[in-house]
Amino acid sequence: MAAKKRRRIAPLILVLFIAAGIGVGVYFILNPSSARMGEEVMDSVMEVRGIVIRNETVVQRGEAYHIQYLVNDGDYVQSAQPIVNTYSRGYDTQLAQIIALEQQIYDQQSALLQLQYGESALPDSLTQINADIDSCIDKIMAANSGEGGEDFLTLQSNLYSLMSERTALMQQLVTPDEALTNSMNQLSALQSSFTQKTTLVNDGSAGYISFTTDGYESALSTDQLNTTQVTDILSGYGSISPSTSDLYRIIAADHWYVAFNVSIDSPERLIEGQTYSMLMAGSDTVYSAYCSYARTFTSTITYVVEIYSDTKPILNTRSGTFSFSRSASGATVRLDGLTYESGVPTVMVKQGDEYVAIPVYILCSDEENAVIVAQDSSIQLRSGLRYDIP
Repeated sequence: MAAKKRRRIAPLILVLFIAAGIGVGVYFILNPSSARMGEEVMDSVMEVRGIVIRNETVVQRGEAYHIQYLVNDGDYVQSAQPIVNTYSRGYDTQLAQIIALEQQIYDQQSALLQLQYGESALPDSLTQINADIDSCIDKIMAANSGEGGEDFLTLQSNLYSLMSERTALMQQLVTPDEALTNSMNQLSALQSSFTQKTTLVNDGSAGYISFTTDGYESALSTDQLNTTQVTDILSGYGSISPSTSDLYRIIAADHWYVAFNVSIDSPERLIEGQTYSMLMAGSDTVYSAYCSYARTFTSTITYVVEIYSDTKPILNTRSGTFSFSRSASGATVRLDGLTYESGVPTVMVKQGDEYVAIPVYILCSDEENAVIVAQDSSIQLRSGLRYDIP
């Protein structure tokens, strides 16, 4: 039986196998891991913690000893509208002197009235004023003992006005003698020196009034805001205490801001100059938020969005959670295909035999992909283009 001949691989075929293996190795060395761009319509929600900034002006109380507000907290006040009465130290004492002198003058006028007109009945107008004065005195006594719900300063002011009205009415009915004339002159001098009460008016633009402050009103400026300020306020670190001399603040009624930080290498970001729908946690109101500011710092990007809407719901809100709706369609890349050069998202796109860095805007992103557009409008990114996966 004849022996079988062994088949030998031709040297040429072996060389081809080796060359192919080397070629594959060289390809993967010269052509790093890559993918092709897709195309997608994407919707996503970006949720952040942010701070609220308002256009607000704080008014100081100065040397005021007593405060009497003429409006309610949260009211809308006009320019030049009276806001508050302030009373200096010594107001109570001097007012008590005036009221006591008013009573003395009334007693003198009453005595002269009887001498000049006998026992004729008092005019109805005078009887009514006397009844109002008695009622006001009863309320003052109740307020002084902690009873009743009326403001003590308001009652004092009302009593002063009533007694002045009565004195003026009696002057029409009674011819003064020398003693009464002297008392009237004394009262006039005392009233002229009574400067302890000052009425403050809103000397700025119209807006909402608030009687509470947090110390950040003048410390926050959208023009000079930085990432540290936002971080500190959100964390409570380095919090500012409101000044004890703060009296009230006036807040612009239709314009406010939200500021927040985003990591410099996060695809969760907004585009400066774009408008987004924004929700604030705890509210069902959908706000239109315009991204007016995006500044890159060492490790974060600080954003400021403007909201042209009623400020009353956020008068006393300094921080909160905000959600921005993002929608976009176009070329997509995997998130791991993005690199960040000083905070600028970049994709390495294959052009010919090499990969070229293309700065992009991230229009929208989810857990895996991002919709992008080249920052250079002359560059068109499209489905099918190959890009590097670093």
